[in-house]
Amino acid sequence: MWESLNQYIDPEDASYSDARRGALAHLGDYAAQIVGPLNLRPRAAALHSSSNTRIEARISTASSHILLVLAPEGDLAAEVAWLRALNSTTLPVPRLIAHDLSLSAIPFSYAIESYISGAPLDWVAEAPRVRVLARQVGRTLRRSHQ
Repeated sequence: MWESLNQYIDPEDASYSDARRGALAHLGDYAAQIVGPLNLRPRAAALHSSSNTRIEARISTASSHILLVLAPEGDLAAEVAWLRALNSTTLPVPRLIAHDLSLSAIPFSYAIESYISGAPLDWVAEAPRVRVLARQVGRTLRRSHQ
């Protein structure tokens, strides 16, 4: 299962940084090393998204999904701090399961978060739905500031 996450990227492809290319080449190995000790019994794993600053792999268990987030360039310190601060709220944010910002396990900082499904706002084309979603985002933002 983990081997399917390893992605070969052509070295001539200039849209990929060396760090991103290296992280994708060993993504399955890193996922096995990080997720394995958690005893989550994963059933499937897939690359969710990838950029030079963030790589996300969705890992499915029998009852839920988690997101493994790697930062090939930079770190996840701000995201980890934000998720910790919001952990005790009832806001619809991912729950932080584990993280390592010290680069001691793998050569990149990583976080494991609960997976929250949905679609980006820019995928919504109908104006009435955009207004409804904007109000929901505004309410959530107001609650987070309280």
